[in-house]
Amino acid sequence: MPDTTSDMTPTTAASTVLSASGIVTLDPGAAAAPSAPTVMALLDRYFTAINARDYPTWASSVDPKRAQHQPLSSWLQAYRSTNDQAVEVSAITPSGGDAVTVELSFTSTQDIADAPSDLQVGRICWRSAWPVVDLSSGGRINSPPSGTTTKSAC
Repeated sequence: MPDTTSDMTPTTAASTVLSASGIVTLDPGAAAAPSAPTVMALLDRYFTAINARDYPTWASSVDPKRAQHQPLSSWLQAYRSTNDQAVEVSAITPSGGDAVTVELSFTSTQDIADAPSDLQVGRICWRSAWPVVDLSSGGRINSPPSGTTTKSAC
């Protein structure tokens, strides 16, 4: 019987990388970055923690100062109905030292009462550029610089 496995895998599937949870995908250019496996594992851990309401895992995924500014009680309030999905990383760019900038988009659904005050909808599409530091230690997400995050109803 002839080997048909190469005919069964579409080119797009082979060039897009999916995380273990299925939440995060890396576009081909992002998947080619040397830090791609670390970034994917970090984002997978971060978004899975939000969806599972797992504060300790979330806190270990972000810069300690960021976690300190959002303690457990306020974090649980902020994310109590949030479900993030369809995280797509379009670029991973070195930003010096042990850090990269990750360009990503994702969709969040939440109760309208839990949506941001300036966009009271149940489904939001986000785009941002996240600084990721400490790559050699598994990575941590810093707060995005002002003006690098956009959101819209979708």
